[in-house]
Amino acid sequence: MKIGIYKRVSTDDQADNGISFDNQEKIGIDFALKNGYDYSVFSDRGLSGKIPFNKRPGLNALLNEVIEKKINAVFVTDLDRISRGDLLQTTLIKNILKDNKAKLFEIDREIDLNDINQELLADIRGLLAAFEIKKTSGRIKTQLEQNAKDGKVGGGPLLAFCYTKDLNKMLVVKEDEKEVVELIYNLAIEGKGTKAIATILNEKGILTKRGRTQTGNTLLVKGVKKETFLWRDAVVYKILTNPIYMGKRLFKGKPHDCPAIVTEKTFKLVKEKLATRDQFKNTTNKYTFLLKGLITCSVCKGKFVGKKRESGKDNAYVCNSKRYEFCGNRGISVYYGDSDHPISGQIDPGVS
Repeated sequence: MKIGIYKRVSTDDQADNGISFDNQEKIGIDFALKNGYDYSVFSDRGLSGKIPFNKRPGLNALLNEVIEKKINAVFVTDLDRISRGDLLQTTLIKNILKDNKAKLFEIDREIDLNDINQELLADIRGLLAAFEIKKTSGRIKTQLEQNAKDGKVGGGPLLAFCYTKDLNKMLVVKEDEKEVVELIYNLAIEGKGTKAIATILNEKGILTKRGRTQTGNTLLVKGVKKETFLWRDAVVYKILTNPIYMGKRLFKGKPHDCPAIVTEKTFKLVKEKLATRDQFKNTTNKYTFLLKGLITCSVCKGKFVGKKRESGKDNAYVCNSKRYEFCGNRGISVYYGDSDHPISGQIDPGVS
């Protein structure tokens, strides 16, 4: 008989200090060897037990081998490795095992799926697991909301610019960055646009948030290591529109008091300028490429994708091969691709 050892661990499981990923495999192999079974190991790392089995590569492969009669039994350290709190998923998996006469083992026992009493106990355990998940989730949400009310924060190092957390996880202002935020707001009130403000900050050599973090001094962008992080107008825009800087931190859409950098009057004044002046642009909005994936390259038969030209003049459709080994075909400006402008004779004849 051949047994399939299934191991799974998610971030939540690791936080709960359950049986580790490697130990699940070790326990399963010990079980197989002790009982004289051949075995194969199937695994899903970082995937919740609430995810359907057909979207978990390891479990899906295991069940396929059960159906193909390559696997005669399944071993898990606990039933919640297969499904956590989803009775429907548990039932579907059990039916696959029953229909193919495959056995199911836990650490110290076999679960007889043809015994209605054992099957009932397994279902009850599944329901209890679902109840515990909902209860735990509710406790976490309540605690997070209370933390927000108390001025506490979680998260990593990249909080809003000018803010950090102290040893008690309270949101506090970074004094060395406070002057930068005040400068940004003052320049905005003077009538400077977001691009102009970004340029001034870069010329003054003022570091960005990522540039100030110890772990953020390098970033891999399209295979190239980036070490210099300049201010961009989009970042300036976010600082000018984030109510945290007037002392209102949003959590789940609800405002909570926090240390302010500028007055509410200043924040609202800048907001009015943003609404009326053209030089304040939210450049985080991305262009919608209507023909993305619909244009076929006649050179390599790949698809054309949307891309902003390096010159910054316009957007264009280019062959996807540019990401790997470029076939040499020319791109098409979106002016020709997305508008009513006739493109016949205007584009490279190698594009279909």
